[in-house]
Amino acid sequence: MSIGLELEFPSTFTPVRNAVRRGLDGIAIQLAIRRGITDENRLTDILFRERHKEIGGRRLRPNERGLIREWVTIRSGIVRPALAAARAAAAQPTTPVGSPPPAAAAGLGVLDGIRALSGREVAPTETNALRIVKAVAAYWAIPWCVPYTILEHEGGVGLFRHHDGVMQTIKAARETVLPRIPRDLKLAALGLRAGDATSDDQLARTLEVEFHRRLGVQIVAGTQELVTSLRAFNGYVALAFVAYNAGTGSANLMATRGKGRRRPSATPEEWERMCRAAATLLHQPVSAVTVLTGQWQCDANLLDGRPGPKAGWHKRYGVVDRTTKRSLIAYQYLRKVSSKIRRSPPAIACDASTHMKRFDGTGDWSYEPSRPGALDKLFDPGKLGRSYQKAAAGELSPIPDDGSPWKIAGGRLTKVPPLAP
Repeated sequence: MSIGLELEFPSTFTPVRNAVRRGLDGIAIQLAIRRGITDENRLTDILFRERHKEIGGRRLRPNERGLIREWVTIRSGIVRPALAAARAAAAQPTTPVGSPPPAAAAGLGVLDGIRALSGREVAPTETNALRIVKAVAAYWAIPWCVPYTILEHEGGVGLFRHHDGVMQTIKAARETVLPRIPRDLKLAALGLRAGDATSDDQLARTLEVEFHRRLGVQIVAGTQELVTSLRAFNGYVALAFVAYNAGTGSANLMATRGKGRRRPSATPEEWERMCRAAATLLHQPVSAVTVLTGQWQCDANLLDGRPGPKAGWHKRYGVVDRTTKRSLIAYQYLRKVSSKIRRSPPAIACDASTHMKRFDGTGDWSYEPSRPGALDKLFDPGKLGRSYQKAAAGELSPIPDDGSPWKIAGGRLTKVPPLAP
């Protein structure tokens, strides 16, 4: 193992060095690999040397244990995953999040699997939902555990008859999501042959009609919405989850430090850094944030014709980062939190006039915790509902939850080092 060897950094490697200086370690390693460096020790030295100019090229001394641990962490946490992804890509080429893989585009295997599960007769069970999720995730070249977690977290197959479906894709979202689904996937979701001549507009309209009748259409629509968010936020799972729950504008607010609900004019490298810093904040454990007193929020989308004074109301807990004092939007969706809240919702109806408004509620104070969050479930599949654990039959494994952001890169979940905002 070489630690801190003297390295030549020719001018052709300037992009690599610049990426490191901007904190884009993962991009730096990818650039270095593309330039032919595949030795894990040398790749580690590149990052380590750029971080510690004061050391120069000398080897680390045995008593410099902190620096040695950092070097090993770079190798195990950044370099080795990047090399593994590069080898996988070389063995079986993949495409970026948001675009179908070559096999899907050619109508092979994956699309046939989706088509086989597209019918109205496919029962809304956890097992069938998992089969469809796996097929659709393979189409998009993303780990199936990500949409599967969202499906369970949003209510799952028990909401098949709900007007927003098993992944709670609301009508307003479907108006943009359904037309955006690639044509070959539209056809497969409707069980139509690859050469069908129906126009794209008509296919989108048919998907809306069939949305309430077909489990496959609901999952294709929900996954399309999720994939769109993954693509918009460079594959960072936490930001995609925030966008899925609270809208793209809310995720943009996180990435821009509260400056705007639209993506700013930024270079790809700058946007990567912004997304990574925001994801770092969202990956913080509950012990590192401040949970404010809870309120009751009205969501008219939850009414679904249900009567009663509590219909449509849900508990909302504001969360603030202790260091930056920034609001962590939708943190409760990601993590299980606990704070005091009035035991009952306000004594007014949740309807169009109070939609998305928040009130203190009524009754005594309650200190009940919220349910496990979507990130909690992704990291620990044991927090999924039992029927969903059973359907997966041990295929899901725990993911280390150490505060490092996770993103989808090269079709895999990849951990990247935290980046201070």
